[in-house]
Amino acid sequence: MGMSILYITNILSDEAGGGEYLFWLYSKYMAMRGHRVHVIARIIEKAPHEGVVALETGPDITQRGVQHQGILGNLAYIKRGLEKVKAMYRDIDIIHSNTYMPAIIGGLSKVLYRKPHVITIHDIAAVMGVRFIYKWFREGGSSGLGAYAKALVSIAYEHILAKHIPRDLILAPSHQTKRDVEVLGGNGVEVVPNFIDTEYYNKLKSLYGVDYEPCILYIGRLVFYKNILYMLKLFKNLKDIKLVIIGGGPEYNMLRKLIPDNMKGNIEVLGNISQERKALYLSKCAATINLSYFEGFGLTILESWLFEKPVIAASIPPFTEIVENNIDGLLVDIRDKNGVLKAVETLARNRGYARKLGLNGYRKLAERYTPDIITSMLESVYARVIKGI
Repeated sequence: MGMSILYITNILSDEAGGGEYLFWLYSKYMAMRGHRVHVIARIIEKAPHEGVVALETGPDITQRGVQHQGILGNLAYIKRGLEKVKAMYRDIDIIHSNTYMPAIIGGLSKVLYRKPHVITIHDIAAVMGVRFIYKWFREGGSSGLGAYAKALVSIAYEHILAKHIPRDLILAPSHQTKRDVEVLGGNGVEVVPNFIDTEYYNKLKSLYGVDYEPCILYIGRLVFYKNILYMLKLFKNLKDIKLVIIGGGPEYNMLRKLIPDNMKGNIEVLGNISQERKALYLSKCAATINLSYFEGFGLTILESWLFEKPVIAASIPPFTEIVENNIDGLLVDIRDKNGVLKAVETLARNRGYARKLGLNGYRKLAERYTPDIITSMLESVYARVIKGI
């Protein structure tokens, strides 16, 4: 008999960012496996499956690449979320909450209604220090003093999240995030990797086919730690290789303004686009690139591999946990500009080598990161937590 699962997240959508997308996938595929799935979300942009009961709390928010900062809005979300839980808790076997505000709703529900509670923590920014988080909030529009205050609060909250919010288990997408949670004093952490909607993408792959044009693709938030400005400067020296940047965030307008007129045909900043259009670019590019210096997992790696494309990734964990250098991608030291340029040129100009590495990535995806594999892991986790093991 299936379980009755309650997911709590901020935005229920397949286009709102990695963490939100993951919970969209959880609800979709657990419903497809016959479980009874409810979702409480502040905003519901797209229902994942006809079998999922999705409950919206409001108030409205916009995904800007930084944390949702409105105190009153967050308090309203917590209050309304708890009201939703109160109305259904007798029919729920386990609660699984996303990071930040959803975890508070889940933790309070565990105390009030004695329901097993699992939290997913995607990454821990506190390990990067207060200056890193300060810059993130500044980029999001906060004043200097306000950004500093929010950075301190954010660090304090991540310590609370790791150690004190009531839960039975923490799930992390990578061993790096697991270690970061433990650095903050958290325990009871297990690694369950991320996955992507292979069912959906395989349909688009069949429609679009697979090619290897001299184009490198970036997909992700447009924020400072993703090093997109670095990429932009890099590609100004590569006249015959195209760079396409997909994603939204506070750097969007700045990046578009920085593209020289004579490079506008060679460097494109597209912003947020549909999944179908993103898949079209994935099907045509030679490789994807991620030169971030802070990451919890890196879903673009899996998207790249599904379309049989290699990845160029910064040589940092968790990328080094996922990508094997010269096997399914190229790991680069972002301090070595010439080395990064060489990696880009190697994959963009050598279709055979790009295809070889991409096929290796596709095989790894099929062996480790499919919905069936990851949701089977989740089912095992839930069963143990429900039984108190």
